[in-house]
Amino acid sequence: MDDLLQEFLVESNENLNQLDQEIVELEAGTFSQFEVQRGMPIQLLIKHFRQSGDVWSVSEDIRRIIRYQRFNLMDGFAGLGGPFDLVFMRNVLIYFDTPTKGRILSKIRTVTADDGFLALGGSETVIGLTETFNVLPNAQGFYRPA
Repeated sequence: MDDLLQEFLVESNENLNQLDQEIVELEAGTFSQFEVQRGMPIQLLIKHFRQSGDVWSVSEDIRRIIRYQRFNLMDGFAGLGGPFDLVFMRNVLIYFDTPTKGRILSKIRTVTADDGFLALGGSETVIGLTETFNVLPNAQGFYRPA
């Protein structure tokens, strides 16, 4: 059993290190041509990115309003700040049981602006979990505070 636990911890640490590296790359605001062409309208690309060779960088105006922060959803939300206009939680809730999903969504509501949005993954919903968010019609995966 100790070997299994050790293997899990090593693998978890490797995954966290990879996640840390991905966050560092996101914070740098630089993306390859392949990354920016995946679903982004050309008008937005030209307006909010600057090209240098094969690398596209997010404009300073956008970088100033984005904050990346490591955060444990099981902790209290008091130090998180807010209110936030947009909260991305895509493909996060799928890892929790139903009661925990409801608690997390209720906490997320406390830091979401009244006119803000919550974005969940395609296989996630607030329906039956919380009454703190409402489905946004014609916008799959997006929810508004109740």
